Amino acid sequence: MTDGTTVYPVQQTKDGAIVYAENLPSKGYQVLRPTSGASCGNAICCNRSWRGLYPLRLRSTTIVIDANGEFTSLFDKENDREVLQSGTTGNELRIYEDKPLQYSAWNLDIFHTEKSWKVEGVRRMEWTENGPVRATLEIEREVMDTVIRQQIHFYAKDRRIDFETYVDWKFAEHVLKVHFPVDVHSDEATFDIQFGNVTRKLHTNTSWDQARFEVCGHKWADISEGKLRRQPDERLQVRLFHEEPCDDADSDQIRN
Repeated sequence: MTDGTTVYPVQQTKDGAIVYAENLPSKGYQVLRPTSGASCGNAICCNRSWRGLYPLRLRSTTIVIDANGEFTSLFDKENDREVLQSGTTGNELRIYEDKPLQYSAWNLDIFHTEKSWKVEGVRRMEWTENGPVRATLEIEREVMDTVIRQQIHFYAKDRRIDFETYVDWKFAEHVLKVHFPVDVHSDEATFDIQFGNVTRKLHTNTSWDQARFEVCGHKWADISEGKLRRQPDERLQVRLFHEEPCDDADSDQIRN
């Protein structure tokens, strides 16, 4: 595809064609027309693992993924610093026991963090896409009949990383979260809501702050330190699935 000046590569996927076009107007449009051109290389080199790790060298970042599909390193080349906290991993899936004192369909009590376990049980991890626009790592995990399948998209010309998570949930009174413990020094974060955004503190200095152990965020969360920004708390935890008991015992044992 071309805008008359620049030629953009097109990649075919099972869901259709994708193209990465740059310099699009924020409140307008850009006409792209089909054109022929030389073939482009793959987005990243992802042929083999090295000592059980997958080292990825991208345009703006260097990433190391372990055999459990977790990020052991996420190095930001532009800011010359490691993004993850030392001794931690990103994309860590954990299941928590969820038994609030009342209103289980709505409440998640603060003590739910006292009992949890890490999701492991990787039964498949493979690269399903690798083209000029993006590469996709697919990871499938199984824990007690629950299947969790992730597609992680890495882009050749963009620092963005997309996570698509499919869950065939078989648990009752449990909640699934994914952790990204980022090494960003800030006392607050901003979260998207339906009519704008809301800012919440990351510390627990007051009883009010302690009560905000979970925050509504519809599309994004922004944790910033100067020019360094992270958009999905100094420990970012995203709730993926919450099940509550009701008259239908299997109501939430579904695919999401």
